[in-house]
Amino acid sequence: MTVQTLFKNISELHPSLLEMMQKLEDKRTHWEGLSDKVNAIADARTALDALRNEHGEEMKRRAEEAERQRQIQVNYQTNILYNMSHIN
Repeated sequence: MTVQTLFKNISELHPSLLEMMQKLEDKRTHWEGLSDKVNAIADARTALDALRNEHGEEMKRRAEEAERQRQIQVNYQTNILYNMSHIN
């Protein structure tokens, strides 16, 4: 083969090579976009889990406070009844 033949072959393949390179670049861009979306979803899930935990802790705290208030009320009523029984 001569240098001219090789140059001709390379020149004929060059557009195909450029097209393949562009397709690969487009695919890379597509996959990077998907990766960014997956990362955003993971971040959102982490934030949502944190909010769920905070909400659960708040609900537990409220339930504990309600139980404490109920116990105070029961004790108060018990004391009233006890005092009434001793007065009579």
